[in-house]
Amino acid sequence: MAAPNNYYVDPLNGDDTTGDGLSDGTAWQTLAKAAATISRDTTDGDRINVKDSATATVTAALALAGSSTAPWIIQGYTSTSGDGGIGVISGGGTVSIYSNAAGTGILFMDLELTNTGANTIVLCDNFCRFVNVYFHDTTGDGIDADNMVDVFNCRLENIGGVGVNAFYGHVSHCYFANGANSFTTAVTLTSALQQHCVVCSNIFNLSGTSAGVSISANDAGASVFGNSFFTSGTGTALDLTTDANAGAGNLVANNLFEGWTLGLDLSAATTQSVTIVQGNAGFDNDTDFDISAEIVLVGDNEALAASPFAKSGAATFANRNTYFKPVDTGNVLSPAGGLTGAKGAVQPGFVESGGGASLIGGGLVHVG
Repeated sequence: MAAPNNYYVDPLNGDDTTGDGLSDGTAWQTLAKAAATISRDTTDGDRINVKDSATATVTAALALAGSSTAPWIIQGYTSTSGDGGIGVISGGGTVSIYSNAAGTGILFMDLELTNTGANTIVLCDNFCRFVNVYFHDTTGDGIDADNMVDVFNCRLENIGGVGVNAFYGHVSHCYFANGANSFTTAVTLTSALQQHCVVCSNIFNLSGTSAGVSISANDAGASVFGNSFFTSGTGTALDLTTDANAGAGNLVANNLFEGWTLGLDLSAATTQSVTIVQGNAGFDNDTDFDISAEIVLVGDNEALAASPFAKSGAATFANRNTYFKPVDTGNVLSPAGGLTGAKGAVQPGFVESGGGASLIGGGLVHVG
């Protein structure tokens, strides 16, 4: 497959009448014009580059039909395609940004997706990916995907429903926080069809009754490791349900839990199914861990006497590296049962050397 065909949308300086959409200088003004005009390349796919000059507002949700072999790519830019500029797309308070229950193979990258009223920001089918995207301002859900979804390096805030809701998927290196709207649950996944769920290296900075992660490991199991779960309210940080079909097993390791009614809930496990629960730590939770007797591979989980987070400054996105930096209490900075690295989502060596989870536009990128 060759590189996708490039098209350009400039909400400030583009022109839907005279522009042909083939370059930055001849960009269209609206995404609606791009969607209606582009002749689909079913071999190599197509990329709509959205300039960071102004907010692109959609009056009807995009419904591009992609495929796993010839994707649609919607990506921000500043002057040239793929240069890291962040394109802003608004639902104008009335519609979703993208809504197609059959939408497959859509890649959203380097974007800010916002203001969809009570609507889900993105509703799609399967094999959709989100890289470096800032989702915010909806009383609905952030992402609803019927099947496999990859959410990497994203920021989700001020969302009133579920942040990421998918049949199975991977969510990593993301930041979740409440605003005027609060998550019901930040991440809800179901592992099935031999597809393993992975949730790793995320920061959950929640409040009120918002839950962190809920996974039903019905077939292929789940891996949840290296996350930082913090709340100033109540609720359950991680609820992992396993059953007799979870043949591929589960791993819950090196997570930090603080402030929850229940940190780790594995009480609903109905089979051992090679589930490993190791190296997790809890502080100031009503109950740190509730683990079924069916789970026998359990070790090095600890109740801490002090907060595992440095809490330097305020608990904000801009300050996340210092606030959620792990501190030397218990075994937080020690290998746990052979699992190397500090517990939690922020690795102290990255922060101390100036790297870590760093903002590029709206999202997160690990460097260092």
